[in-house]
Amino acid sequence: MNYKTLFLIILFVGLSVQIYGQEKFNAYVFLDVQHQDTLIENEMESYIARELRSLGDITLITNPKTDEAFTITVLMAGGSLEENKRKGSYAVSVTISKRSRCNTMYKNADGTPLVMYYDDLKDEFIFVISSDGLKSLGQQIVALVDSNVFKSARKVFLVFEDYKKKSKPN
Repeated sequence: MNYKTLFLIILFVGLSVQIYGQEKFNAYVFLDVQHQDTLIENEMESYIARELRSLGDITLITNPKTDEAFTITVLMAGGSLEENKRKGSYAVSVTISKRSRCNTMYKNADGTPLVMYYDDLKDEFIFVISSDGLKSLGQQIVALVDSNVFKSARKVFLVFEDYKKKSKPN
């Protein structure tokens, strides 16, 4: 084995260890889609969930009460499903909030700290679409949420990780 090969192996192993040791951004998301027709509701939820998973750093959860979780609420009105065909138009409201935990200076009766939670509104969008646009609407919703909410959350995460590295004693 020559020195160049040995050097490349050591460099590769060193970079792998360094990258492996870094924290990675991951957002927990509770998805809540509502429509009077459960078939349309399930279809829209499937489109949005698929797009969220494709981002690679989103974990869908089933409990909206999870600390520091985002909630995407999609309220749909109008449209119908007749003979397995979608008809009409939909009015769609999308709200994104983040559940945050706030420790207080107050104590519970048993002496444990009182913890409060609040939902911080992050963004909201309104759409009117035709009945054949559900899949593209799912893509639009996730693209807007990603660029308007998750992008800034990723930046905050990276700044915090950088701060943690710099404040570690050597």
